[in-house]
Amino acid sequence: RRFCAWQKPYAMTVKEEWYYQALDDSQAGPVAVEELKRLFKLGQVTLETLVWTVGRLDWTEIKDIPALKAKLRPMKGLLLGARTTRTVPWIEKKTVDGQVYYYNAVTEKLTYDKPDDLKTADELKKDNGDWVWVRDDKEAWLPGRVLKRVGGDGDGDSSSRAPGSSSSSSRVSAAAPAQTLTVEVKGRGTKILAGPLPKVSLGALKRLEADLVLLEDLSEAMMVHCVKERYKKDEIYTWVGASQTVLVAVNPFQRLPLYGLQKMHDFARPAPNRLLPPHPFAVANGAYLRLRLEGRDQAILISGESGAGKTETTKHVLSFLAEIAGSASNVEQRILSANPVLEAFGNAKTVRNNNSSRFGRWMEVHFDDRGAIHSARIENYLLEKSRVVTQAKDERSYHIFYHLVDAPQKTRFLRNSGCYKVAGIDDKADFQDVRRALDSLGFSPTLESPFDLAKGVLKIGDVDFAASSSRVDGNEGSVVTTGLAEAAQFLGIQDPQKLASALTHTAIEVRGARTLSPCSPEAAKAGAAALAKAVFGRLFDWLVRRINEAVSQPLETGDDDYDDAGAANRFIGVLDIFGFEIFETNSFEQLCINYTNEKLQQHFNRHTFKEEEELYLQEGIDFDPVDFIDNQPILDLIEKKPDGILLLLDDEVTAPRGNDAKWLSRCEAAHTLKHEWLSVTEKHSKFLGSTSSPDSAAGGTSTTTTTTTNATTTTPPKSSRSSFSSSGACTHENVGDFFTLSHYAGAVTYRNTDFCLKNKDPLGRNLYDLMALDSSSPVKLFPPLGGNAPRRQPTIAGQFRKQLAELLGIVNGAMPCYVRCIKPNSMKRHRTFESASCVEQLTCAGVFEAVKIRKSGYPFRLEHRRFAARYGILVDKDDPRIANDDVDERSKCLAITKYLQKHLGEVRLGTTMVLYRAPEHRVLELLRNLALERLVPVAQRAARLANGRQYRKLLRLVRLDLRATLDDPSKNNDAAFLDDAISEALDILGPHQLTFPFVPPEVDEARQRRFVLQERLDLDEIFTELLSREQQATYDELAACVRRADAIKDTVPGTPAQMALEARVRDALAVVAASKIDPIAKAAIDVLDKHLMETVSDEAKRARYASEDVTKIDELLGLSASDFTKLQLQKANELDDPDRIVNREIKLKQLTLETYGSLYDVDTYAGYRDKQEWASRRIRLFAFSKSRKEKLANAMLRHQSTPIHCALTDPAKVTATATMMPTTMTTTTTTTAKDWKTYDRKAT
Repeated sequence: RRFCAWQKPYAMTVKEEWYYQALDDSQAGPVAVEELKRLFKLGQVTLETLVWTVGRLDWTEIKDIPALKAKLRPMKGLLLGARTTRTVPWIEKKTVDGQVYYYNAVTEKLTYDKPDDLKTADELKKDNGDWVWVRDDKEAWLPGRVLKRVGGDGDGDSSSRAPGSSSSSSRVSAAAPAQTLTVEVKGRGTKILAGPLPKVSLGALKRLEADLVLLEDLSEAMMVHCVKERYKKDEIYTWVGASQTVLVAVNPFQRLPLYGLQKMHDFARPAPNRLLPPHPFAVANGAYLRLRLEGRDQAILISGESGAGKTETTKHVLSFLAEIAGSASNVEQRILSANPVLEAFGNAKTVRNNNSSRFGRWMEVHFDDRGAIHSARIENYLLEKSRVVTQAKDERSYHIFYHLVDAPQKTRFLRNSGCYKVAGIDDKADFQDVRRALDSLGFSPTLESPFDLAKGVLKIGDVDFAASSSRVDGNEGSVVTTGLAEAAQFLGIQDPQKLASALTHTAIEVRGARTLSPCSPEAAKAGAAALAKAVFGRLFDWLVRRINEAVSQPLETGDDDYDDAGAANRFIGVLDIFGFEIFETNSFEQLCINYTNEKLQQHFNRHTFKEEEELYLQEGIDFDPVDFIDNQPILDLIEKKPDGILLLLDDEVTAPRGNDAKWLSRCEAAHTLKHEWLSVTEKHSKFLGSTSSPDSAAGGTSTTTTTTTNATTTTPPKSSRSSFSSSGACTHENVGDFFTLSHYAGAVTYRNTDFCLKNKDPLGRNLYDLMALDSSSPVKLFPPLGGNAPRRQPTIAGQFRKQLAELLGIVNGAMPCYVRCIKPNSMKRHRTFESASCVEQLTCAGVFEAVKIRKSGYPFRLEHRRFAARYGILVDKDDPRIANDDVDERSKCLAITKYLQKHLGEVRLGTTMVLYRAPEHRVLELLRNLALERLVPVAQRAARLANGRQYRKLLRLVRLDLRATLDDPSKNNDAAFLDDAISEALDILGPHQLTFPFVPPEVDEARQRRFVLQERLDLDEIFTELLSREQQATYDELAACVRRADAIKDTVPGTPAQMALEARVRDALAVVAASKIDPIAKAAIDVLDKHLMETVSDEAKRARYASEDVTKIDELLGLSASDFTKLQLQKANELDDPDRIVNREIKLKQLTLETYGSLYDVDTYAGYRDKQEWASRRIRLFAFSKSRKEKLANAMLRHQSTPIHCALTDPAKVTATATMMPTTMTTTTTTTAKDWKTYDRKAT
């Protein structure tokens, strides 16, 4: 009190100044109230800001100081949490797809960003200042708030800028002066970074577009953010472009309710007023519609790294086509049946994926002239045959081997990886699926042969060799010691010794003469491994050929007057191909895979650009040249004649004494001056451990091609000769030669080991001839060569280049669409998104480049008719340029764009289309939503009124017709007639039932009557069948049927014949029930066993059985518990049962206590004195005060530590109470002394 009294007069003598807590939590001030009001307007001070002035005990929020709050309140619309006020014309609205936007009713301005007038103090505080993207090792990019800028054109404290003043531009000017930024990043603290940095709008972060091209920010940071946040909401698919031909799919690693038949039909026949989300079904449906409407082949190219979900996406696409298109011959089911077979023989568990496809697959689904599936064809590419004989740690070989072998750890080819079981994979169940699939594909005559050959492959690995004691021409020989017989048996070789000889000798042919040379044990093991790989590789090719035979059939055009024969054999091709691979150790397989992805990426970029260029040329629209990465130089380095590295590898394989070192030397001599080549050998160890340059890491070593309509110019990129990607970097422990290629996705270092061997894939001629001539297996994998054997065996790289060229020829002739599959994390966990890894994958997939190409032009385009129909409502309906039907569509579009020119930026009117960019698209959609808000309710009211009137008329008609049918005896007992009446009534009501869910009561009544009629018909069949059987065995069935008859007896009476049949069943049931129930009922009555009597009563009710004993039991069970117990006690005395007598007497006492026990309660006992009377008996009570007397009276029934002054009970009341209590023992028996001794002994 003294403190406050002293402060008050002092505070009145000084100027009012306040200290406040700044946004960075530092103390600021003192400032006058006028300055505080200015800071309040700028958002530097909010109602939650802590302030203090002389005279206040502690820091307090402004909202808790009414006087200060009133001085700051003349701010319009800054009510905490307010959505809109009378002084703030902003209104929050939502689009059709749920996006929040804001509309200013005064200025008619539209925006997705929340206006400052509607923001709370917390939101103003958070949104204040500029925000930028900051690099992060873990998350790749994180948004950060700029606290301070030094240098450039932004010196000073960025946080002092007005809220909402930050730019949403995603590009950073190349000419911007150097800056140093102090940036606050949530969870990372404050960082000082060199600028400029890409800017970001907080409002843009909250808008997760289903199409990346719609994003305001073009940076890869915003694109990754959008994909990541959608993934966290289980929205795993995202479009790239309005054409919906590029889809990004993120593996959810869990089952999501995004598929199924209903979803397929939703995408096949989308509702006109419903926006469907991105989905593989939409990709497949778009391809199917283009095939039907335009008559052009389609290609769906699915790519991604192992574990990204390519196989599952392929299944979804094929399932959609099978369901929607169908076929007359059920061929679509055979196509789906091929999946289990191909997965068993071509998929394996890897470190990244439990079901990784180790081969590429191109499947063509052919359609007839009616759009139904007619046939299919599968082509396989580059099966990883080395996995048959060796696997990395924690990986498995192909699934089929684990289907066939119970103890893989005992098999040489399978035991080294240490992984035999996989969580979520049931090898036994999957094997049964494979058998059923092979059977449905027509493999029945040779069903076991593929399995035997697969077992034979494993048994080859279990063959052991030892050195021979003899030498031939100085060469060490070898002999087979174990495992030969089983290997020969499964391979179909009758004479095991022939297999032994072929494994332990090498055939050398000189001028047609063959000479056998002995092999060392090591060479024999290598030959066995080569045989195993050759058998399995050819077995897989044979399976694909057989599947093609099963899913192909001759084409029939159907209609005789069908003119376009070519359109009757159009196809949709689905490519499931391995993605770009950068491993710790990269070899020949990775080079082939990355070469494939280079070719496909070139097709992707060129098609995307070509599609844009052709559209602009057709529409007569000028466009700026689009820069995109052209990877032709790296492709030339790999495949171009005469010195492409794969061509040089083929030459080295066929050259005498060719080896990996010579091949690498030739490659370095040919390509050492090229930017795409970097050789790393032991003498170049100075390069080991060097870090990647930004250019090489981003694929910057590829040339940049600027394409115009007239010419193509090439600009050389920066050199990356001294660096290579850390993903493929080598370590000092590695031995041998290395070389690095700068691919579009990054630099990859390859280890030059066994390239020649893998490219040649050697199999001795004697082993080939053994399998061709001596194998009795029904599956012929090795055709006899005879004397027509080619002098030069084709190489793996040569065959693969040929296959790839044929594939690209097919793809180039089709209209492509793409699915880029992304693996969100390496742990295979759902809702875990590793941003850094996903940035690499999106880069490898070319998504960033595709967005750049599309967004640099006009990604949104609508035909004149569609544009006018969609946005015509934005113009005055009486405008003659719109309302006049004689005006052409292009003129209507021109009128719309002129009317809206103050809202729109750059809109191009082409020959057949209107083209515009994302900002214009957003504005048009927001304006359309506003217009629909006004028009739709009016249209809905009119439509509902008309529908309601029509429904009322139809409802009256339906009810009258049904009532006439139900009241007509000649019709209401006819089930078929009732079916027709119900069906006709529902057809009349038709789609009105969706709007008016009311069901006429006559429909329910007719349905109930129809059910009863059908029930009677069903019971007639059952009754007849039961009466023909032995009735004792049908007791339960008879009882159930009689109960069903009772349930409907009062609804619809049966015919005389039906009732007579029912009576016979009831009589039969009564006979059987009597034999089962009566003996038990008599026994229950004799001993008065209540539980047994209840059982008899329940069974009699269930069997609808009645008798004297059953009736008597029901009467006894109807007695009170006390009366029934007395009867039981009497019966026990009659039967002289001492145990039961004691039990029943105890039961009677218990029942008495349950009935009258409340009379013995302390609080309710009737024998107590009145508490006032009890208190008055205290000596010298007259000396007590009134309150003390009352306290003594209330303590009458409370425990006291001292003796009480008199008894609590009144003798007279006790006597009266005793007369009210019933006797607890009412028996008519006399208990003898002997009986009591027995009781005492048993009680003890």
